[in-house]
Amino acid sequence: MAQVSRRTMFRRVFGGAGFELDLETANDVLMRINRSLDPVPLSDGMWTSYVAARGRLRLSEDERAGETGGGAAAIDVSSQHLRDLPALVAKDLTFLLRVERVLRMWAPSGNAGREETPPSPFRDEILVRLAREARGYLDNCEETEVYQRDVLVPVLRCLAKAAKIDVPSEVAALLDIITSGTSAPRGL
Repeated sequence: MAQVSRRTMFRRVFGGAGFELDLETANDVLMRINRSLDPVPLSDGMWTSYVAARGRLRLSEDERAGETGGGAAAIDVSSQHLRDLPALVAKDLTFLLRVERVLRMWAPSGNAGREETPPSPFRDEILVRLAREARGYLDNCEETEVYQRDVLVPVLRCLAKAAKIDVPSEVAALLDIITSGTSAPRGL
């Protein structure tokens, strides 16, 4: 087992963990994104595996950031934290971990504890990243208007609500944000 530095332990105890999905939101997101694929809710065992993977991943990210000055590990189905799980479960949990990582970027460290709203371009970039994660989870299977309206928008709204991100109430405005930002990947 890797040793945890004092700096990492201090950061974990006093710095907070940042945004974390809860079981209800995670289930809601998976049910919405898999609505046409006969979705199965997260079991207690799956959630326990998710929380354990999240903890191990966070520790390794904190250690890596402390050693190298930043940089997060890639999260994929073959990740050491998920490789012992069945493929479909690992895919679901990988998606949730990737989404959670994007949502943790929402609260810039300089604004922690303040009631300031980050600028719209930053919010828009977060929404674009979330949309990319959703599309990637579904293997970029479709881009139809029905898919965007009935699957993508409800998933984005659910995640935005959980992270307290204000999104446009009109579907067209939200779709405009995520489609205008998907043409060229941006560095977030």
